[in-house]
Parts: sequence; structure tokens; C-alpha cells
Amino acid sequence: MTTMLRAALAVTIAAAGMAMMPARGHAEADPVCREVDIPVQLSGRTEHMWGEICDPVGGPSAVLQVLIPGITYDHHYWDMPGFDGKYSYPRYAAAAGYSTLAIDRLGTGNSSRPAALDVTTVSHADTVHQLVQAVRRGDLGERWNTVVTVGHSLGTLIAEQEAAVYRDVDGVIATGWLIPPGVVASAGILARHGVATPGNGVPQQDSLPLYFAMTPGNRAFFYTAGNYDPELLAADERYRQTDTAGEMMTVPIPWASAALAPISAPALLVVGESDSFFCTPPEHTVCTAAQAAESQRWFFAPQSNLQAHVQPGSGHNIALSLNNDDGYNAMIAWIRATFAG
Repeated sequence: MTTMLRAALAVTIAAAGMAMMPARGHAEADPVCREVDIPVQLSGRTEHMWGEICDPVGGPSAVLQVLIPGITYDHHYWDMPGFDGKYSYPRYAAAAGYSTLAIDRLGTGNSSRPAALDVTTVSHADTVHQLVQAVRRGDLGERWNTVVTVGHSLGTLIAEQEAAVYRDVDGVIATGWLIPPGVVASAGILARHGVATPGNGVPQQDSLPLYFAMTPGNRAFFYTAGNYDPELLAADERYRQTDTAGEMMTVPIPWASAALAPISAPALLVVGESDSFFCTPPEHTVCTAAQAAESQRWFFAPQSNLQAHVQPGSGHNIALSLNNDDGYNAMIAWIRATFAG
């Protein structure tokens, strides 16, 4: 696909999204949500993954989006309470007619906390694969034949590993991640980490060996000045999650998996224009839709019809930025266009 065609596709996605943008505010009908417990196998043991399914008021859609949060986050990345629902992608997707399943990765939120070295990008991909199969069987009370994984940051790495290895999803929306990440920003997030202890703001029950946490007061690292609500940082801090040595050590594995077996499922990249991990000259070129897609072409097969969207002025957290509607619109428009039948 030529650079010009990729750019035209990005414009088409954005324009279609603006045309179908659901209304915000109290007049918007609440989605119908329910919590689910998903038993998964990890290292010969049964662990439990928590999730929340949200359907439109008219009932489940034909497509289910599985929302996978990034490092230091649980499902609240996709569904931050308060703020009149502005930072709830499940609410937004339901208003557009789509079902979602937001999960807490193992080691976070309401899910099990296994040994840190068992919690890796590889084991996450395997448990997401088990989840996809459970969804297709109808184990969660509803059955979907069309499943799209929607990742953010580490969640995108997991989604890409799952798609490359198991090849059982119908589409991938990869947000907040391009290969490779910048050295400066990666060192920055590591420098803002400490061990998971009560002294680092982590509850005693979550202060486990080789679990880590971002030190308090550093959440603005994921945002761009002027494009986030300062009040959001308090909520972001309140729901801050741990991560593991196993996750950090296995970040390169999905790169190799996708390079050796390029992802064939339809795919959309969504990245913030000012994401310090990927869009910071001179370490990277300026982020455009064409540049983002071109940078990832080694990891996606031609049949994936890889497309890209850049959220103007946004930092790493596209879903929690003031203009998150821009990325949401692109995601919904892409799903509608890709799975119109």
C-alpha cells in the first residue's frame, strides 16, 4: 500500500468517525454491564481473570471488542469513573452500538496475582487466547463469532503476540504502541518505578516479590501538557496498578513473534501525535498516519490491510486525553467499515 493511499485511508476513517460520533452526557443511555470471572490456566494452575462486559441497550452487538490495558493500569484505563462518562470507551462504544469486554490483566485489579516471573507478555497472550476461546464457546453467557482485541501500550504488545501466535481473532486495534519504543522515554518510565511496597503506595496484599509500581506523583508522564484534565491525574493515581519483572523482561518477544509470523488479521494503529515513546524527533520521525503504518509493515501481512490514525496533540494515553473522541471515532469507524457485514 502506498504512502498516499495510507494517508487517504486515515482521512477517510477520521471523517467517518466524525459523522457517527455518539452524543455525550446524561441523555446518553447507559450500557448494560455485568462482571464476569474467567478461569484461565497458567503454569499448571487455575487463575482468575476479571472482566466486565458492556452491551448496548438493544443487546449484544455482532462484534465484541476485548479491551486490554497497558502497564500500570487495569480496566480503569478504558473506563475511568466520573467525569460524566467522558473517559469511558465502553460507554462510548455502546452508544455506537458495540459490545465490549474490559479485562484486568493477571497481576492487576480484581484478577489473580500469580508469581511475578509467570506474568509475562507470553503468558498474557496465552490467557487472552483462552478468553477468546471462552467467548466463542459462549462460556461468559453470550456468544460472539467476531472478536477484536483492542490493546493499549503493553496491552497492544499482548494483543499482537496473541494474534501472531494463535491467529484466532478477527481484528486488532493497536493503540499506544509502535515497534520499537524510544530509549529515552523507556528509561524515563523505568526511572519512575520502584518496588511494590506500602512505602511506594502499594497495598500490603499487592506488595509481592518482583512486582513493581510507578512512584506516586508521576502520572503526568503519560500525557501532553495542555491535553489532559489536571483533575484526571488524581483518579489516575488512585487506580494505579503494579507490574512485574516478567512483563519487563519479555517486552521484545512479541516483536519477534510478529516479525516471524506477521499478523494477518485486519489491523488499525492509533497513536498520539505527541507520544513521547514513539513520536519524538530526533529519536523518531514526526508521527503521521503514513509514517506509523510504514514503521510497522514488517509485523503485519499484506492481507491485514494495516491502517493508522494519529490523534492530534495527544500523549501516550489516547483514551484519557481531552480529545479522546478523536481516537474513539477512528476506532468505531474502522470497526464499522471492516465488519460491516
